[in-house]
Amino acid sequence: MGAMLDVGQMAACGQDPVDAVGRLALHLKIVHLKDVAGAGAEHNVLFGHGVVNIRAVMKALRATDFKGWLPLTIRRTEIPTRM
Repeated sequence: MGAMLDVGQMAACGQDPVDAVGRLALHLKIVHLKDVAGAGAEHNVLFGHGVVNIRAVMKALRATDFKGWLPLTIRRTEIPTRM
């Protein structure tokens, strides 16, 4: 048993995802990375275009030695056409 943290949903609810990583660190199995436009927002945006500090979330996960799953959410129109 463990915990799954959706950083976009935390931010959409007005909570701090970085704080949640610290509080849940010992129990985290999955951290769903996505960015949202703001508190109360119902749609995802490109990383860096919303209120989730993805860089700070990743730093907090590294500090806890997170070894779980890290799924990402992007919209179909955000998939790069060339790599």
